[in-house]
Amino acid sequence: AEVLQKKVGDPIQLDTRELKVVGIVDGGALVENGSVIVSLQLYQEILGNEGQINVVDVRAEPGKDEATIRKLCADINATVSEAKALPAGENVGNSQAYKFISAMSWGTSLLAIIVGVLGVMNTMLMTVFERKQEISILLAIGWKRSRVIRMILLESALLGFLGGVLGVFIGSVTLKVLEKLPAINGLLEPDLSVRLMVISVAISVIVGVISGLYPAWRSSRLKPSLAMQGG
Repeated sequence: AEVLQKKVGDPIQLDTRELKVVGIVDGGALVENGSVIVSLQLYQEILGNEGQINVVDVRAEPGKDEATIRKLCADINATVSEAKALPAGENVGNSQAYKFISAMSWGTSLLAIIVGVLGVMNTMLMTVFERKQEISILLAIGWKRSRVIRMILLESALLGFLGGVLGVFIGSVTLKVLEKLPAINGLLEPDLSVRLMVISVAISVIVGVISGLYPAWRSSRLKPSLAMQGG
């Protein structure tokens, strides 16, 4: 209504029909605020589907398991040949929009992992460079190269762990803030399970370990004689 500069009582053109605005509702969500609500009969007439419906949204009672829902869908499909029943999750998962968004999400995640690997690797290489005399001293007093590698990998894994925990915290807070925004309310329903957070932190640790492989190898190649030369 704000974009079209319409108020209650004003005419509005919808398809080939001229209608009158009888009310303006603030739904809170961006999609709802950009919608026009009409009667089912008028909607069917505009689409040329008088007396027909194309989607029925059936919601199960709380506590119903997935097996019960799938059995109900199978019974409907066996009884009504003109209809196709399937769980909402499968319907969304099969849509082109969902597949595109999913592909974009995986691509963004992969890019983030690559950037994370390069960032942690650069940090660890700088650490090895700054501590090369210290590492050389450790090698000179009898540390095995494998022990030096483990030390660098442990530090790299710890860096990944702290980054993962911080990322989960910031992400959780950001989602909660976005969820409360009027323009997004109803569009975004965060599902931050403990399992998802644990997986995120675990991936961060793995990224940290992978990032530390090359710096750890470089540190193990340092010569103990550097300790005698003062770096």
